[in-house]
Amino acid sequence: MNGRRVNLAVVESLLRRFALSARASVNDAGELIASVALPDSMTAASLRRAMRDIAPPHFIPAWFEIDGALESGSDEPQSLLERRLAPFWNSVLRIASCDPNDAFTSLGGQSIQAAQLVARVR
Repeated sequence: MNGRRVNLAVVESLLRRFALSARASVNDAGELIASVALPDSMTAASLRRAMRDIAPPHFIPAWFEIDGALESGSDEPQSLLERRLAPFWNSVLRIASCDPNDAFTSLGGQSIQAAQLVARVR
């Protein structure tokens, strides 16, 4: 995915540290999806934050399927600057939404996309 090798069994093993059950797959857009059953005390956002502590960025699913609904688990842009920049990131990286805590390169960003991003922001 995005030029990186991702072992779905390893992703599932990491997810199971927090989830009751987990199954990882890749959708048609090449995004990592995790179907999970979570304890009542956990949300998709808290699972994403927990995964950040133990997994490389490319092993963290873009989407979590919980009770049949897809959730990004991303923190929403908070500041005015984050809200203004998010659509540019999403467009250049061809992703549905970005988390302000994610690094550009961890989302698949490369130098040519960084140049495109700077041009669009200007």
